[in-house]
Amino acid sequence: MPIAIRVACLALLWTASAQAAVYKWRDETGATVYSQSPPPPGVPYERVGTPPPPADAGADLEALRERLRALEEEKAAQAKDRETAEQAAERERRRREDCARLRADIDVLSSGRRVRQADDQGEYVVLGEEERLARLEQARALYEEHCRNDEPSR
Repeated sequence: MPIAIRVACLALLWTASAQAAVYKWRDETGATVYSQSPPPPGVPYERVGTPPPPADAGADLEALRERLRALEEEKAAQAKDRETAEQAAERERRRREDCARLRADIDVLSSGRRVRQADDQGEYVVLGEEERLARLEQARALYEEHCRNDEPSR
């Protein structure tokens, strides 16, 4: 048999199988069964249609590529948003730590006790009254500027 006839027969068989009917019935356990083969004799069934025709593979492929591009862009945007949020949280954590240190410095500087500080050689020196007051004023100004909203309402 010539090859052209063989190819035509195979194509005809393939087309026929692609257009086969779909049957629906319940088996002896009550489960719903879908099949391209009819049920056993005596079992009530419903013919639910034929499979849809093959879709245009080229259009589907392009749609999938476009969807993949959109998902990758969305993923990149989410990663950037997550990174931005993490950076903001880290800045806020540092700001709160700095405010706690400022509050502690203000408490020490305004306590009226002698305040000492390590110099460049690691030796402790007592701050003079003018230096203590200047540092207290500076700490209060920084606290007012950066930390005022941290205080609980009274």
